[in-house]
Amino acid sequence: MSDKSKMELKYERYLLSKDKTLILDGKTFYRIIDKFLVKKMLIITLPLEAFGDNTVEKIITNKYTDEDNRVFAFSAPMHISFIGKAPDWYYETLTVQVKGVKKIDEIGDYISKME
Repeated sequence: MSDKSKMELKYERYLLSKDKTLILDGKTFYRIIDKFLVKKMLIITLPLEAFGDNTVEKIITNKYTDEDNRVFAFSAPMHISFIGKAPDWYYETLTVQVKGVKKIDEIGDYISKME
C-alpha cells in the first residue's frame, strides 16, 4: 500500500498521461486533474497552465468553457492546509469551486478560458 494521498496518485497519473491538453478549433483545453463534491459544491483541480498568468481577481471574473461548450465561472482558489511540507501537486495546480454546478457530470473533462 502506498503512503501517498489519493491526490498525489492522481497527479502522478496526470503527469504521465498523454492527454493533458485537448485542441479544439485551435483552442487549448486543459484536463481536469480531480473533481469532487463537497456539500453540493463541485470542486475541481486544474494545472496552473489552465489559468495563464491570471491574478485571483481575473480567475474569478473570467468565464471558462468545457469541451462540450458549457460555460462556467470559478470561485477564488481554495487554500488547503498540510501537516509538514505541502506536496508538489499543490504548487503546480489550483483548486477552485465551479459556481452553480452541483453534479460532477455537469462539467466535462477539459477546461479552457474563454477569450
